[in-house]
Amino acid sequence: MIKIRRKNGYADSMRKYKIILDNNYLGDINQGEINSFEVAPGEHTIYLKIDWCRSNKLDFYISENDVIEFECGSSLRGWRFFFAFIYITFLKNKYLWIKTVDKFNKQYSYLAKGENNMRVCKNCGSTMVDGYKVKINNSTILANMTIAKKGFSEKPTVAVCPICGEISLYIEKIDKVK
Repeated sequence: MIKIRRKNGYADSMRKYKIILDNNYLGDINQGEINSFEVAPGEHTIYLKIDWCRSNKLDFYISENDVIEFECGSSLRGWRFFFAFIYITFLKNKYLWIKTVDKFNKQYSYLAKGENNMRVCKNCGSTMVDGYKVKINNSTILANMTIAKKGFSEKPTVAVCPICGEISLYIEKIDKVK
């Protein structure tokens, strides 16, 4: 069984998203709804559609008697709402998003537990790309920025989500944080 929860938001608030499983229509989901669907055990691909736009595609494996939870919504949240034209034309496959919900540790699901300590986007659940710096007017802000406290000093790093554009400012050596 899969459960899908659609977050509330202004964009598409009165419209349904189509749930597509293995390139077949599975059902619809309205704003604020939680829908459940029985799914055969095995490998599957899920995504959402609205008109000519869609979400990212997620591959997953489900066992018999297993329940996988998903969360979905529109990428047009906050300041991105002003870029609706760009999302419906150039970023039409990123207009919506879908991600799995970490059943075991929902509060910290944005931090992936892996050997490379990869970051996972809080907004859409995608793996973020590390190593960026923030530049304004051809000068690097982070080159001059330091997170400091008595006995601790570290330059921050930026990770960027390639799906929704979310950024994360963080320090790498957290073992020194007291």
